[in-house]
Amino acid sequence: MQTKFLFGLLVFMTSTVYAGVIREVRVDTARMVPITLQMGQSTVLRFSEKPRKVVVGNQNYFKVEFIENDITIQPQGIATTNLFVYGEYNTYGFILNVCGSCRSDDLVKVSWKSDFVLKQQKPKESKIVVKSSSIILKSKSVTAKVTKVIEQPLGRMHILEIDLENKTDTPIPTGEIQFRLTRGGKSLKNVTIVFDRGQIKSHDVGRARIFIKLEKKSGFTLLMRHQRSEVKKIISRSLL
Repeated sequence: MQTKFLFGLLVFMTSTVYAGVIREVRVDTARMVPITLQMGQSTVLRFSEKPRKVVVGNQNYFKVEFIENDITIQPQGIATTNLFVYGEYNTYGFILNVCGSCRSDDLVKVSWKSDFVLKQQKPKESKIVVKSSSIILKSKSVTAKVTKVIEQPLGRMHILEIDLENKTDTPIPTGEIQFRLTRGGKSLKNVTIVFDRGQIKSHDVGRARIFIKLEKKSGFTLLMRHQRSEVKKIISRSLL
């Protein structure tokens, strides 16, 4: 009897140690959220908005699949990397940590925590407007092309989608690329900038998103600075 009890207790303790975890996280632009994965198992990230694209720092060690609003991640080896998930409105950043046998995440429910939360609305109440753009800012080392301007009317939110080309022979840390939005010589408030990677390789293209909550719908100036070079272009009212 005692042997059976000890065996059952051991099984319970083992299953408790290695059992998966279901949890909820709120993501913003201030930090990368850690996700724990286990070899031989898949982890599901579930979003309130539909993911459109993912960027994995080390693609050789992770298998990623899309299922509706879910992303499944299956590790292919022991590794640590970053993961960026692009939704319709927000960009989510994670740090993936893989272990051989541990208490890993089975299901992670992801929501957005920011002043720039975009509430889901019925089409008749809120219409998302996407406008194409060909605005280009060229410095000696970086070319920034504003490809899209996305408007969410109810939240007075605008999103600038930008392609960043590194024209040099060395990698450029994205932290060295600075953007500023001004109107009448004064910097606009309620601006958040998110890059899809930590650095852009030589002659490669990275991406950035600028989130801005406009109090009034009028044009502004977009400035980009890298090292000592600063360039600027006007984002006209017609794009907003």
